Amino acid sequence: MPSTPDRADSATQTFSVTVQAHGQITVPEAVQDQLSLTEGAQLTLVQVGDLILLSPKLLRVNDLANQITNLRETADLTLDDLLDGLTAEREGLWLENRPHA
Repeated sequence: MPSTPDRADSATQTFSVTVQAHGQITVPEAVQDQLSLTEGAQLTLVQVGDLILLSPKLLRVNDLANQITNLRETADLTLDDLLDGLTAEREGLWLENRPHA
């Protein structure tokens, strides 16, 4: 069954996917096309609390996780605080880089 975006903006699309047998998910065709993913492509999965990030690029997972943990502990932030900040930062970047009418 094809997946359709739940929400879309200039840089972010959210898709609903279903976990199948053996924990498998299907990356939506639109995402596969946009990222040039082919069968057998390796993805990096990062879990931060109840958030999952899939990336076609190799990430410095341990460094990233440690930085996020240190930030949360040092600043006494929750995961929701970080995600809210990410949303605000993304919106600010979009406003800076959007095409001018």
